[in-house]
Amino acid sequence: MTLIPTDKNANLSLYGYQVAATNYAVVPNLTSCTSCEADYKWDYPKKGETQDHTRNIFFNSTTNPYNIFIGVAGADGLTTGDYTLSIEITALVNDDIASATLFKTSIIKIEKGKTSTVTSDLNEGNLVQDLTWAANSSVACFPSTQNLKFTGTHVFFETEIPIKSILIIKLIPADINSNMSLYAYTVAPGNTAMVPNLTSCVACEAEHKWDRAKKGKTQDHTRTVKLTATTNAYRAVIGVAGADGLTTGAFKLEITLE
Repeated sequence: MTLIPTDKNANLSLYGYQVAATNYAVVPNLTSCTSCEADYKWDYPKKGETQDHTRNIFFNSTTNPYNIFIGVAGADGLTTGDYTLSIEITALVNDDIASATLFKTSIIKIEKGKTSTVTSDLNEGNLVQDLTWAANSSVACFPSTQNLKFTGTHVFFETEIPIKSILIIKLIPADINSNMSLYAYTVAPGNTAMVPNLTSCVACEAEHKWDRAKKGKTQDHTRTVKLTATTNAYRAVIGVAGADGLTTGAFKLEITLE
């Protein structure tokens, strides 16, 4: 959904929410929803990004249809102003692509005290339409406000973390201008759960391009996450994802087991 004010100086905001196909609740009487997204004028610039007078939000659906309610609001008490609302429906993946292809992983063998290097490309992966698993409190990988950072193709890898170990995963895109994201989660050995059907995990960590600079820190095109095992060994699943719909781009993973 794209909101385009006729007057470029008009400060308008856009929001929308997704509910079950039988639910017709309208704000302010909305008590819950599947997801809610909003876009509005930023309070301050975001590093590496620009904003104009338009506003954009999007929603995904996989196995269930939904009702979508869209709200256009004036900011700072604005009560008048023409606008155009553009709504586009797109199939993110072909229906003939079996969902099982999303769950394909490459096995990485690694020894303690050593670093393994793996190269691949986003074009080897698939789009993951449903990202609600990531914001689930039993997973807590990244909030839905960051879903745009994971809307490109996902490439999966897996390895094992023995007891009393730390797994450090570093993603290095071949093109420093390629915006990629990284996440990884641990589950018990023998647990074959894969996103988007991941309902819980031991731990999940993610890193993506920051929306704004962090005090005393800098970020480049690389991404790093860390997973820990103490008294139990785990299966670790690693996901490399394109941000903002990115579906191609070579990258390298450096995986160190300490």
